[in-house]
Amino acid sequence: MVFCAPGFPNGLNTGIFLGFHGRFNSVGLTTRKPLGLCRPESGAYFHFIQGQQQGIGHLDGLLATRDSLFVADLVSTGNTGNGAGAGVTIK
Repeated sequence: MVFCAPGFPNGLNTGIFLGFHGRFNSVGLTTRKPLGLCRPESGAYFHFIQGQQQGIGHLDGLLATRDSLFVADLVSTGNTGNGAGAGVTIK
């Protein structure tokens, strides 16, 4: 979870980004693990990155700077038991 930064484009500069781990060793088209943007004041929510995409594992780590959002995918292959070296960072 990370708060949106004021330097983000309009529409993305208020609210909270939420990453979802999903099913423990599942990845890609078989499971839903979106990165959502929630606006608590209105209750609005949408998927900033859709779940069920090939190559998306577990979007667990989020970091926002003044004008960037970094998303760490714990293991893009989905298998946390033998996914060494399969993590990625998306900017």
